[in-house]
Amino acid sequence: MKRKSAERGQSRTSGQGRDVLEKTLRSLWSLAEPELKRRQDGHWHTLEVVENARKLVAQEGGDRRVALAAAMLHDVGIPEALAKYSSADGPYQQKEGEAIARRFLLQLGWDEIEREAICYIVAHHHERPSTPSLEFRVVWDADALVNEDFSNPARQEETLATFYTATGREMARVKFQARTG
Repeated sequence: MKRKSAERGQSRTSGQGRDVLEKTLRSLWSLAEPELKRRQDGHWHTLEVVENARKLVAQEGGDRRVALAAAMLHDVGIPEALAKYSSADGPYQQKEGEAIARRFLLQLGWDEIEREAICYIVAHHHERPSTPSLEFRVVWDADALVNEDFSNPARQEETLATFYTATGREMARVKFQARTG
């Protein structure tokens, strides 16, 4: 039975809905983790991004299922990009990642609307689209919270301007304060 988009993965889910979501994400992780572990520390980076995405989607809203799955899969193409192109540059990892993400999501029976939303995020997470979905903005900010250097207070305003969400900016501001005193 297909669920309406508005019902599918809302950020505030019931206990039973949360359990189903967590089971679904564990199944996805069982496919993604071996791929991510091909890259040193790749799975740890991803776990941090997913944890940030959980916090962001809880505050900002959006489709929780799509945002968390996209966060989990956003870098899944890096090992294959390194193997094929000897580079993990954005275009390579995005291309390889989209194909791998699509394969995993098809294997687990995700519906087409969710698959396309997730694969779009994976295929463009190093780009800055003019009208990104809320889920894209959550993944972007979640990844930036792991990747950015928060130790240079002179870059604080410039860095904060790259975040899409108010929650992401606030989380980044806290990281700056923690690192710079």
